[in-house]
Amino acid sequence: MEKDIKKDLSPITKIHAVVRNAIRSAHVRTFDDAPRYSHCFAFILSGSATYTTRTHVFRVEAGDVLYLAKKEEYVIDVTEMDYTFIFADFELESDEKYASCALKSKNKDKIRAIFFDALRLYNAKSKTSELRVVSLLSSAYADLSEDLYASASDKAKILPAYEYIVEHYCEEISVPYLAALCKMSEVHLRRLYAKVYGTTPIEHIATLRFEKANNLLSLGENPVWQIAENCGFKDVYYFSKAYKRKYGVSPTKR
Repeated sequence: MEKDIKKDLSPITKIHAVVRNAIRSAHVRTFDDAPRYSHCFAFILSGSATYTTRTHVFRVEAGDVLYLAKKEEYVIDVTEMDYTFIFADFELESDEKYASCALKSKNKDKIRAIFFDALRLYNAKSKTSELRVVSLLSSAYADLSEDLYASASDKAKILPAYEYIVEHYCEEISVPYLAALCKMSEVHLRRLYAKVYGTTPIEHIATLRFEKANNLLSLGENPVWQIAENCGFKDVYYFSKAYKRKYGVSPTKR
């Protein structure tokens, strides 16, 4: 079972790299790409993106810290094109499997300054650079762990909806049905879902459907209309239009 990086703290032991980067494409990576070689923290400087892993989906925006677990397989969908960040690749003392997630801080300016300091120190390449970067990131890590993005109780409340979506996303799913599963109002479900996963139930369903469609399109074994139908899109014309709007190309040219 994956552990919560915000609660089960493990010391940072090694820094591989600290880099400032930007992603311009709307859709980056697939589950067929190589998994992460290390753990990663990234402070989001601008824009936003949605990350889909094998187990969950979450959104990050400017001021958030992204955590990606070692050996994670994931897909990135850039939702605002000016998506820039400073990332640090590192190792943890623990070999436990952690869940990738978005981390919210009450003191974004402090965390932002830590990442810029870490970038400057890493680029300095002095004899003490790595030790000082480890110290800086450990400080940010400790602060972030205190600012829990979502409580365990909130996750438990919407777990029936989350599990149903993951198991049935290619079928017709209504928000009222999901709300009934969780024994709460639709408004409350949407609010908690956005708080915990950084997206809405409908957006989560669409993300999973598009990812499956991409995988099927890459195989080239079925016509577009059949892929659309198999992924839960009743209208192939709507699917083609939505796909082009999301990825910039039509599914027939994938």
